Amino acid sequence: MGLDSVFSMFRLTATAGLSLCLVGCGLDGMRGTVLAIEENRYVILDLSGQELLISVDEHSRRDGAIPGDEVRVFVTKDGYAAYIQKIEP
Repeated sequence: MGLDSVFSMFRLTATAGLSLCLVGCGLDGMRGTVLAIEENRYVILDLSGQELLISVDEHSRRDGAIPGDEVRVFVTKDGYAAYIQKIEP
C-alpha cells in the first residue's frame, strides 16, 4: 500500500467520522447540488427538487464546493451550515 493510499484512506475515515459525529450531535443533514454561492449563503437543490438557502458564517466548515458540485450539508438548529462536505464522484 503506497503512501498516497494511506493518506486517501485517512482522509476518507476522518470525513466519515466527522459526518457521523455531526449526525450524532443532533444536526440535520441533507444532500444536494450547489446551484450558486452568494456572499453568506449557498443555494442548494436538494434531492426532492427543492431550492434551499443555507446560511454560512465564520464557524461554518466548507470543503471548497463550487456550483455544480454535489454536497452533503449539516445544518445547526439555528439554520446555519456547520459543515458543507463536497461529495467526490
